Amino acid sequence: MIIDNGDPGTSYTGSWSVSSAAGWYGTESLWSRDGSIYRWAFTPSVSGSYNVAMWWTEWSSRSTSVPVIIEHAAGSTPVTINQRLNGSRWNSLGVFNFRAGTRYQIRITAQPGPSSTCADAVQITPASPPSPTELMFIFPGYASIDATADLSSLLRDMGAIEESGAWKYRISAQNKDVEIRIGNSIEEMNQALMTEDAHVLYFGHSNYGLGALFATPSEFSSQVVDDILFIDDDRIFNYSSEWVHVNIRGMRTGQAYPFWWPIFKDGSSGIMPYDFGDPLGDPVFNYYVTYQVPGDPTHYKIENVRHGAIERFPDWGGPAWYSPNGSKPNSSNPEDQQYFITNPEPWEPSVEVIGGWQESKTFTGY
Repeated sequence: MIIDNGDPGTSYTGSWSVSSAAGWYGTESLWSRDGSIYRWAFTPSVSGSYNVAMWWTEWSSRSTSVPVIIEHAAGSTPVTINQRLNGSRWNSLGVFNFRAGTRYQIRITAQPGPSSTCADAVQITPASPPSPTELMFIFPGYASIDATADLSSLLRDMGAIEESGAWKYRISAQNKDVEIRIGNSIEEMNQALMTEDAHVLYFGHSNYGLGALFATPSEFSSQVVDDILFIDDDRIFNYSSEWVHVNIRGMRTGQAYPFWWPIFKDGSSGIMPYDFGDPLGDPVFNYYVTYQVPGDPTHYKIENVRHGAIERFPDWGGPAWYSPNGSKPNSSNPEDQQYFITNPEPWEPSVEVIGGWQESKTFTGY
């Protein structure tokens, strides 16, 4: 957008005369003295950052200290220019934010005689956008190794540079910068998941399908975590449902937490209700894990790296529920009952006493 003197949107007070100086923009330039004011008004159609530039002509009497006021979204900013230099060219006065649909003014005030002040043209152009920066959070959770050191080594080998607690990586082919932050706490991961447009990667066990767990260096070294007692333990960052893995037999006997029983902190059982009409309530239903974009009511499926939708209980073997509006299946609707995980033969261990020790002997279901 270029606004020349005399164009629509210009106005003035005092007396402004056509200058004899060469090098004007358009058809002519103007000059005045003693407090006359010239204004260029404009209304941007798109909100954003814009560079404001001014064109003037040089003359031996031009003032070396001419005040210019630029109105913008945050208020107004004074700029002082020397009109004995850099004439007949665009001179940047700075980058400012403007809101679409709002009228702004740029005004210049003529200085006292015998000096003169020129009013010619202004230019408003979109500021060059910064190269895009993608934000990535990586959380090395509890696993067979502490991946923090390996991750740092990998980033270093890629050419990333560590600055102020974050890694910076440049993808030249895409003209893109990536900032990578490594975290190790529930608080940091919660904040990362709340950060718009960020990538969040978690490396570690799923902890019964409930969520992330962060370990101390000694726990990584010994590969033992002694103080996880409940499925709603404060150390587990639960971003899923409250229920655990559907295969209770495998959970009880085939994991690194032998004979662990799923129980909540209040003492209630964490085993799912087995069938419709169970006194504990309806059975749990399998579903596709979803997310929402702020301001958008639609629930979108979360995908894995192969673009397949993620199920909460994928090893159940039954279908997964999905509703774009976030509604849940109705347990009393026969068509919806296929999504609920039922088992008419509840899992119950038989117990045999051997030399004072009790051990599980048989399993009749799960």
